[in-house]
Amino acid sequence: MLTPHHLPNPTDAEISAFLDVSCQMSLPIKPFPSEEVVEALAHINVRTAPGYDLISGKLLEELPKKAVTLITILYNSMFRVSYYPLLCKFAQIIMAPKPGKPVDDVTSYRPISLLPNSSKFFEKLLLKRLRSDIDLSTLFPDYQFRFRAGHSTIHQKHRVVHEIAMA
Repeated sequence: MLTPHHLPNPTDAEISAFLDVSCQMSLPIKPFPSEEVVEALAHINVRTAPGYDLISGKLLEELPKKAVTLITILYNSMFRVSYYPLLCKFAQIIMAPKPGKPVDDVTSYRPISLLPNSSKFFEKLLLKRLRSDIDLSTLFPDYQFRFRAGHSTIHQKHRVVHEIAMA
C-alpha cells in the first residue's frame, strides 16, 4: 500500500502527458467574431519589431478582409482545440549593447526577445477576452500592483511607506 510519503516518482513523460491534457472542466472561451479582430488590428502597434517570421505590425494592419477572416478562423480553432502552436512560443534574441559599457564584456549587453507579431496579437485578443469574462479585481488582493491597470510600483512604495508610518 502506498502512502502519501511513499508515492513513486513520476517520470518526465508522465508529467508531460498530465500537463498536456486540456482542462475539461473549464468553460469554453467564446469565439472571436471577425469584427473584433478587425477592431483590434486597427489599434495594433505598427512600430514593434517583427520576430523570426518577419511579419511586421504594419503588414498585420493592412491585411485584406479575406486574410483577417482566415486569421479569425485560425485563432478560434486554437481556442476550440486548446492548442497553442509551438512556433508561436519561439523568440528571436537580439543582444543590444548597453551605452557606455565595454563591447568585449558579456555583461555589457541586454537581451531583447522578439516574439512573432501574430503571437503577440493573439495574446492581446485573449487577454481582452479574459478581462471581459473574469472580474480580475476579485482575484488580486488590494496590495497587488503588478498586472493591474492604473497601478504601478510607485503606488506600492507609497502604500508601504504609509503602512510603516501608521505602525
